[in-house]
Amino acid sequence: MKDVIFEMYWIQNYDNSSAIKEKILAGDYPFTPTEIVYDGNEYSYNDGMVEFNEIEWFSDADISFLIYGNVNGRRASLTLFIGSLVSERYVRVIFSFTLSSIKELETCYSYFSIRGVFYSYLNDYQDQSWQSETSISHYRNNNRPYEHLSFIVKGGLRSIDVSGNVGRSIYYCNVMFVAGATMYFGESFKFINIDTLLSLSGSKQATLGANNLIQVDLFDIFKDDISYIRERQRYFLETTTLFERLEYVKKHSIGFVAGLKKFGYT
Repeated sequence: MKDVIFEMYWIQNYDNSSAIKEKILAGDYPFTPTEIVYDGNEYSYNDGMVEFNEIEWFSDADISFLIYGNVNGRRASLTLFIGSLVSERYVRVIFSFTLSSIKELETCYSYFSIRGVFYSYLNDYQDQSWQSETSISHYRNNNRPYEHLSFIVKGGLRSIDVSGNVGRSIYYCNVMFVAGATMYFGESFKFINIDTLLSLSGSKQATLGANNLIQVDLFDIFKDDISYIRERQRYFLETTTLFERLEYVKKHSIGFVAGLKKFGYT
């Protein structure tokens, strides 16, 4: 079995917001829901659905909802976030659960029926998390060796240097970027030139539900060994220079739309 993360982002409009809300209300998750956390309060699943149904999706405030449950004897979750992507409102849905077979992803993939997908990816949750972890205390608390890792000192604090980890994620303007096992890029995703995306081995144009996407199959989280996975992640990042661009715009506090314009893909 494998702990996976499956993230989807939509540019928000009334049609896709209603469709996402309907799927969540209908219980379309790859796990059995048990509880909900909203606005700092915990609810049983049924009581939480009442709160969920009353949300005003187009308010100016950010909205965050977590639905917890179980699958394959392990904790699972769906995270819903609605917020601002500079001049755009967007919806982010994250599934985190233990996967025993690819078939269990069918429920996740059914969300592609909703138009407006900006970006989506499937990845190994544990690997992505540890490749991105900078806290020494987190390693200690989980009894993981860290002495062999590289370190940096910033502001007098010593932390783990993950800048050389091709499996890490970068969080920029409320979007999580990663060289994932499988990635989907919508028509509105312009941080990487479309010709570059299509030149990647494992890439293809795909129509999934209501979305025309570029699908990049980078590696198989079940079958491929870690050395091959790192090789493929390095290939993706070197070819697209995605992380270099993200690090640049983050360092210079450049917003998302300005960042797109900076690299000429709008």
